[in-house]
Amino acid sequence: MDGDRAAELERLGIVWDTADHGFETNLAAARAYHRLHGTLAAPRGAAILDVQVGQRLTNVRRPGGLGKDPVRAKRRAPALAAIDADWNPAMLGWTVDWQRHYAYLAQLLDEGARLTAVAPGITRHGEDIGR
Repeated sequence: MDGDRAAELERLGIVWDTADHGFETNLAAARAYHRLHGTLAAPRGAAILDVQVGQRLTNVRRPGGLGKDPVRAKRRAPALAAIDADWNPAMLGWTVDWQRHYAYLAQLLDEGARLTAVAPGITRHGEDIGR
């Protein structure tokens, strides 16, 4: 098949690699989640753009979650890091829940909140940041 024919098929929506296509779909959802929440430390039940983004991120954080092909996995990690450098908090030594609370606290402080005013009951995106 020549390049013109391949380009024509791609314009019609053919998917050559379903694994990469699925990852790109999930990556788009991760970008949308990050735009809304400022972090990829999504709870497991989080969904956006009809994608269970929290579960997808949980899956890619697991050993081998970026794919069994090491070349593919090596390409995927930087794509997530380009959205949020802290996309895999376990690599930094803490949990996803801790990372999410930290990100939300940083957002509150950036918006002018004072640390001493952040007490239990102060929430962001439904999370109790003060606790």
